[in-house]
Amino acid sequence: GMGIVSLAREVALDRPVALKLLPPDVAAQPGVKERFLTEARIAARLSHPNIVQIYSVDEVDGFVFFAMAFVDGGTLGDRLRARGPLSNSEAPRLLREVAWALGHAHMQGVTHRDVKPDNILLDQDSGRAMVTDFGIAVVGEEAHAESQKQVVGTAEFMSPEQAKGSSVDARSDLYALGLMAREAITGVKSLGMERPTEMARGIHAGWDDWVRRAVANDAERRFQSA
Repeated sequence: GMGIVSLAREVALDRPVALKLLPPDVAAQPGVKERFLTEARIAARLSHPNIVQIYSVDEVDGFVFFAMAFVDGGTLGDRLRARGPLSNSEAPRLLREVAWALGHAHMQGVTHRDVKPDNILLDQDSGRAMVTDFGIAVVGEEAHAESQKQVVGTAEFMSPEQAKGSSVDARSDLYALGLMAREAITGVKSLGMERPTEMARGIHAGWDDWVRRAVANDAERRFQSA
């Protein structure tokens, strides 16, 4: 929401990159430049095949930007809107890759706080899922301090504790992953507690227990790690 993303070419290495740019008028707003740079620094510390890689961060003539790997393909959100739910073979693979990425981030102390289909890029050639947009991610103890300032995130994928402005951790991301998984396999957005098998035909019954555990209101009853 605070940057402009363009396709660019890194001249030195002759490769396409995605360039996320913060214009000077936006950068002048209180706290925005710091938040933008924090996003770049957090993402840059993560090195995983299912996380979009950050190459560099710079500021030139008032323009703050960072360059990241260009993923040739749309988002999971685009895919669901265009073609409907994932197949029974596609869904477990894709969601497993997202979980691997989140697991890596959590091991580095990073909580994403905005896991949703529109923040999952799908590489066109390989089909690989890649997590992006760490714009509101927090690291370690910052998760508690940050939550006391304001409630941030996407409402339909927020865990109960995130929506209340309470302290969040990896399990909040896993709650969002559960909601995203339910939407991905059924093609239906829902804030209720419906079971996937009640929402669409042809859903394997095992998803009911998996989703119910992932989206438990009590974080202690959820999966404890990605």
